[in-house]
Amino acid sequence: MRRTALVVLSTLALACSAIRATPAPSDQVSVAPAAPSATLVAASPSSAALSPSPRASDTPIPSVSATPATPTPSPQETGVVTTSTPPPPLATLSPDAVGWVRIDTDVFANVPGFESSATNDGVTVVSGGLITDPDSLTGYGTTWSTRDGSTWSESAFWSALESENPDLLSVTAYGSGFLAFGSKEAAGSRPAQTLIYSSADGDAWQPLSSIDGVAGTDVAVSGDHLMLAATGANIERSLWTSTDGNNWTQQLDGPVSRIADFDTTLVGTPLAFFAVVPTDTGLDLWRGTDGAAWTKAATFAGPANFTGEAGGEIVAGERGLVLTAWFETDSNPNDMSWRVKNEAWWSSDGTNWERAPEPPTDVTVALGYIDGFIAGAYRDADGCCDGTGIWDGRGTGETWVSDDGKSWHVLQTTGWKNQAPTVLEINGGTLIALSIDPRDLYLTPPAGLWLANVDTFGR
Repeated sequence: MRRTALVVLSTLALACSAIRATPAPSDQVSVAPAAPSATLVAASPSSAALSPSPRASDTPIPSVSATPATPTPSPQETGVVTTSTPPPPLATLSPDAVGWVRIDTDVFANVPGFESSATNDGVTVVSGGLITDPDSLTGYGTTWSTRDGSTWSESAFWSALESENPDLLSVTAYGSGFLAFGSKEAAGSRPAQTLIYSSADGDAWQPLSSIDGVAGTDVAVSGDHLMLAATGANIERSLWTSTDGNNWTQQLDGPVSRIADFDTTLVGTPLAFFAVVPTDTGLDLWRGTDGAAWTKAATFAGPANFTGEAGGEIVAGERGLVLTAWFETDSNPNDMSWRVKNEAWWSSDGTNWERAPEPPTDVTVALGYIDGFIAGAYRDADGCCDGTGIWDGRGTGETWVSDDGKSWHVLQTTGWKNQAPTVLEINGGTLIALSIDPRDLYLTPPAGLWLANVDTFGR
């Protein structure tokens, strides 16, 4: 586990988010781009059917160890859980043009963290863990959905699975609906397994397929191509791809083992997959169109006093790509107060990158959309840790905005004390944020729900 990560703890099959909370930036980092390639024009996600046919240009490869499940009847639709206080009209949410409004709701009262989110055809879905017994810290992974950002319902499907409920790894928009990925680690004689589920509306789910012998650890989507990084019983790493969510192929060529590594972040954009790979000297960025063939797109070198710990993520929008990254540059074993360099770069093609002179810092989640980019961050009040050497989680959530991915500015932080943003989604004209209080996750403080008008946000 990276020392600079703010970790949302996972307990008894609870799938939770990992948030990197890092101190303020220091020196610059150089970028060594690879050979130029064709310009990428950001596009909307694929609108193909849930099980699209492979494209004519794809080379057929026999599927490996993928077992389609027999669909089971969907559970009855749950009643809608409404907010305890009706939210104000959207037009009044951001009277100061930059502010968030926190919505009073108990829907996420026992949620220690969120794992992933997706929006498709007017529906937003998030996955996370739900604690049902705070004393024993037992619970299960589940999903919630909304059409307006303020009224949410939890799917009844996941709680009905009881002991068979998987660790929910990711939920993603795919075709005209959603896919959810769960995993079961190997236990005793029982093999590890990745489970895939489908939903047309984000509420009613059914089994779609499974991959035996491996437990999924990361998922990415690019158009109609799906990519899954997984680990086997002996910690061996593997990479799997699919064009329908049902039939899966193991990829064996190229730098697969490195791209499928635990420290690698897989990201899918409308036109390509990207793998952000930490190295001893910084970060390597690999790009692939179908998961089978990869090319190194760029190298981001760490500073002179780089310790070898780094990470980064990419988001895509109508105005290009943004990579946010952190580099550990120093550490003091006596008080655990690490110095971390935050960086951000923008690119129109995924190969040639331009550094942001004043990047967002302590980024926990980011989003690209038609008007630019938004980043959520969490700045610890005292650097990293308190006087005892144990990080105490005190800090303030921040929101950064950029029109072009290069020039960023931070907005006001009223109301965000001890709230770390972990989800950012746009549904219609509504910007949705979900946050957690990271100070004591075992006490499951209520997660926060925030709304803003996306058309005026940050302007």
